[in-house]
Amino acid sequence: MTTIRAAYRQQRANAKDRGIKFEFEYDEWIRWWREHLGPYWFRKRGKGKFCMCRKNDTGSYRWDNVECLTHEENTQQAKGWHHTKKFRLWLSRKRRGKGNPFYGRKHSAKTRTKFKLRKPARLGAKHSFSFA
Repeated sequence: MTTIRAAYRQQRANAKDRGIKFEFEYDEWIRWWREHLGPYWFRKRGKGKFCMCRKNDTGSYRWDNVECLTHEENTQQAKGWHHTKKFRLWLSRKRRGKGNPFYGRKHSAKTRTKFKLRKPARLGAKHSFSFA
């Protein structure tokens, strides 16, 4: 389980990686979450969970420029938004070789079976998976 301080550091690092200023100090960040979600304030990731979103996806992460939305609501607001070419290139380089978090690891037998049973995304699409 992720500690609260680690979650704060991760959110701050994610903002920095995306070139977005993060103006919350640790204590402020906790207070913001508690005020928006009450006793169940600890943030989680994934479908149906809440996230700290910048209003209109602009500006920095600061008290007066963030709102609490579900991941689905945040995704709908960001529709039509794309990474810049420069960012895509940087990310592509970062994930090559040893920079890839999956580098040197192999899928489990259970996961390989899921891949084999997965239906193609669209009609006529052919996927072939090779696990050598």
